[in-house]
Amino acid sequence: AGAPPRTGGAGESVVGTGADRYLAAAALVAGLGLAHHRMIALLFPAALIFILWTDLTLLRQLRRWTRPILLGLAPLLLYLYLPLRGRAVSSLDGTFTPTLNGTLNWILARSYSVFLTGNPFGVSRNAGFFVDLFLNQFGLLLLLAALSGLATAWRVWPRRYIFLLLATVAQVGFGLAYKVEDVAPQVYCMTSFGNVGFVTTGEGVVVVDTAVHQLGEIILRDIRKITDEPIHSVIYTHGHYDHAFGVSALLRDAEERGDPKPRIIAHENVVRRFNRYRELQGQQEFINRIQFSVPEGMTAVPREYHYPDVTYHDRFSFRLGDFTFELRFGMGETDDATWVWIPERVM
Repeated sequence: AGAPPRTGGAGESVVGTGADRYLAAAALVAGLGLAHHRMIALLFPAALIFILWTDLTLLRQLRRWTRPILLGLAPLLLYLYLPLRGRAVSSLDGTFTPTLNGTLNWILARSYSVFLTGNPFGVSRNAGFFVDLFLNQFGLLLLLAALSGLATAWRVWPRRYIFLLLATVAQVGFGLAYKVEDVAPQVYCMTSFGNVGFVTTGEGVVVVDTAVHQLGEIILRDIRKITDEPIHSVIYTHGHYDHAFGVSALLRDAEERGDPKPRIIAHENVVRRFNRYRELQGQQEFINRIQFSVPEGMTAVPREYHYPDVTYHDRFSFRLGDFTFELRFGMGETDDATWVWIPERVM
């Protein structure tokens, strides 16, 4: 698997045009991924080493990079939507300005660089934190299987092994360097699949997102480590499976404690998303089983939907304890996205 490509006359790569098509397709997919989320860039060093290991002649034949580079950059033109949308509505984001510099700041995430170059919140994480994190997210059995593969796979697929190893190191390194978690007094963040935030107000807990349904009990357990306040409200930032479906555990907890049912708040388009998911339940099960390698016998997507009790069109605000929660609609990853502003914590 790690052998260098054969060459023809004058050092020309026999991998040639067929492999160039795959490279161009991979560049297009990478560009689409980068337009979707900046974290995709962490895969690029590992991918470049993998590509050059496959065909080292690419270092000499620079013209072969032209089409992949153009196809990789083309999806980034989608970012032109930002200044256009920013001029049309006020709810894109409270900090976005529809200028060239404002658009570049957004694309390059310059406002987040402080969490890499400094430690404004004084975050301290020891080895035990990361052990617990991996155990909670993957489970002991899957981690043991991964460690077994780490010890043996390099003999079978050295190129793939190095690619996956470097990609993993980049992700872990970023996680170590990116110092943000408990962002303010009474405001907490739990890293999960996806992340969960909650605020203890003195009159009840406000939860922002609830992760996947499999992690609902873990989310509840971690909330209860911090506070015994009843859960007052749950905010869906959007309706994806990894953001809105761990809520069942929170609703069950309220019922068992005799607390009022937590109020679920979301943008009105979440209702349409849930309706679509239910209508296409079989198709959702199929594609998620492939995407996340869900084994047979395990449900890939939940069948229980908890619709929002309160929906809004452009903005919605409420107050609990000493906190104000301002919800705004913002076209982001999805068409049902909500971002939350807490002025008392300037966040």
